[in-house]
Amino acid sequence: MSDTQSTEPGGPAVNIVLDADCRDLFVDGVGGAMVRDGVVRLNLVNTRYDFHGAAVEHAVVARLIMSRSGARNLQTALSQLASRMPQDGGTATATAGVTPAPISATPTESVNERASRTRSRSKKKS
Repeated sequence: MSDTQSTEPGGPAVNIVLDADCRDLFVDGVGGAMVRDGVVRLNLVNTRYDFHGAAVEHAVVARLIMSRSGARNLQTALSQLASRMPQDGGTATATAGVTPAPISATPTESVNERASRTRSRSKKKS
């Protein structure tokens, strides 16, 4: 990966550096996802088998937590990567832009909104 990349052809260059503590993480997939209070949470899982290979479990090995705009950028990068992915298992790359994209998904209600709704129901029952 280049230290300086452009988010768009002819766009401004973005300096990308590799943190000294950066580790590679292998996962088999996503074992669940949710959006709450504008934050996206993904459970990243690995498949594990018992000694005989009969019982299977999905162990959460990491959680990816990001803003909705970060998740949208991740989706864009993965879509670009998938469209460039050769059928023969060769190499493909894609770089997500760092400019936050608008999110059209409706966020879940906040804790305060839920508490307010609950209080309203309680008053109606009284």
